Amino acid sequence: MVLPNSGQFQPPKPGDMRIPIPGKCSILLLVMFSLVTLPSLRGENLIRVGGNHQVHSIKDIAYGEQRSPDFRKHKLDLYLPKDQKGFPVLLFVHGGGWTVGDKWQYFSLGNILARNGVGVVVVNYHLSPFAKHPDHIKDIAKAFAWTFDNIENHGGRNDRIFVSGHSAGGHLVSLLATNDTYLKAHKRSVMDIRGVLAISGVFSFQEGWLDREIAQGNDWLGRKWRTKMGYILTGLVLGNDKQVVLDAAPLSHVNGDEPPFLILYGKQDLPGCEKMSRDFCKALREKKVDAYCEQISNRTHHAMIARAQLSEADPVTQALLGFISSHSELILTPRSH
Repeated sequence: MVLPNSGQFQPPKPGDMRIPIPGKCSILLLVMFSLVTLPSLRGENLIRVGGNHQVHSIKDIAYGEQRSPDFRKHKLDLYLPKDQKGFPVLLFVHGGGWTVGDKWQYFSLGNILARNGVGVVVVNYHLSPFAKHPDHIKDIAKAFAWTFDNIENHGGRNDRIFVSGHSAGGHLVSLLATNDTYLKAHKRSVMDIRGVLAISGVFSFQEGWLDREIAQGNDWLGRKWRTKMGYILTGLVLGNDKQVVLDAAPLSHVNGDEPPFLILYGKQDLPGCEKMSRDFCKALREKKVDAYCEQISNRTHHAMIARAQLSEADPVTQALLGFISSHSELILTPRSH
């Protein structure tokens, strides 16, 4: 839950993991958390919503040159709260291991958030093996620049653009917000990003980044197979140059200039996801960045985003709305469900 416009993100429900804040702040946040969760403790199942707007969608807008081998990948879709002005905007980047996925798969998320007063830009980008790093992140920077230059024509605020992505998309939006190189190519900067919501993202490619659960003894055959495939996949996407691999990791670029971050991962997420999420959040906080890390219970990697598209009542969707509200003028109000 979130205190509207407080600038402080609160856990979506009691018991979720968060990076501890030492000292008196812990006591203050504990009191605040107790106050905002009292309705649920009384048995009232409440969610927070930003309205019930009609949604206007615009599909297949070109944000860059339509080059081969797949001209569709420089296009985006808009989901807008109809007849509204001055709303915050979320640019969403799909996952799929940098090799598969398409913007059409996220129409439901776009509709849910737009209904709640958030404009949504869902982006396609060129995929491997036809594309290779940094092609993917260059596409995302180009899409962000298009959004900054054009979203006011559709009613959104270009000083309230948030970026979010799942899995490979979580990696790309995090890299966009930690390495200014790609936005500078379009005369933009990380200062233009209002906040980042990374869902089950990849933040480091250090040797052994997928092996944590195996080292702990969870070395059943399925996990071993997925781990080996993960290394093969990243080799295909990034190549084998050690400096390129290092530069592709958001964790390598944290310097304290980053916008606020909300990092979400599932309790049954992919190998290494929990450790990467915690390490990335810790690095951001050590540089005094407003960053929070939340574990979502009973969620696999795929379910993190699949179930978020079912309704605004989902804890991931609630976390997205809450984070956007706490860093914009979006007002959320309680509603029973």
